[in-house]
Amino acid sequence: MSAMSRPLNRALLWFAPLLFLLVFFFQPLARIITLAFDASAFTRKNFEIILPVAGFTFYQAILSTILTFILGIPSAVLFSRFDFRGKSLLRALTAVPFMLPTVVVAAAFNSLSSPSGLFLL
Repeated sequence: MSAMSRPLNRALLWFAPLLFLLVFFFQPLARIITLAFDASAFTRKNFEIILPVAGFTFYQAILSTILTFILGIPSAVLFSRFDFRGKSLLRALTAVPFMLPTVVVAAAFNSLSSPSGLFLL
């Protein structure tokens, strides 16, 4: 194999993944951004719809952050400084939601907190 064909082979090897990303990621993303920032989208009616939703989103994010700190910091101290029976099981159970797809976790919480579920939240 000549020294000249190695860079060409490497470039051809990268062509398929880059084409895939361009077609299935960047093109739809660019389309969404152009639709979102279209001048006709900035109307008073749209802002009246968006502002309460954005306010609730920020409220929920701040509340989630605070609750995460309240539960996470003591848990991290417990796991890092103490050895106790069942520690590995508890660590595994706390890691499960991070390994499952988000939709599956949301469906599980929804089924548990529904009127016919185990918990009534």
